Amino acid sequence: MGWELRQVWHQTDWDVVKANPEVLNMPQPPWLFGADSEKYASDNYDAVVSHLKKGTSFENTNVPEGYVHQPWTIDSMLEKERIQEMETAKRRKRGT
Repeated sequence: MGWELRQVWHQTDWDVVKANPEVLNMPQPPWLFGADSEKYASDNYDAVVSHLKKGTSFENTNVPEGYVHQPWTIDSMLEKERIQEMETAKRRKRGT
């Protein structure tokens, strides 16, 4: 969620915002804001420590339903951003 919010706030198309100010509304998904993070951390602490120290299996369940982690790097996200900026510039040039 962090990278996407960064994009919303730092790569804002103000013409779009002018037409629809709600695009800047901060998402507040129930899986994140409706959870008891302190309880989750307390309940899973020993398993996480074991995972880190001994390599035992640990599945993070503090994610949206159906979410599948895909590894990424800052470089890959910056490249994706660069490509999106090029595509946006092309659309603006075409007037679409």
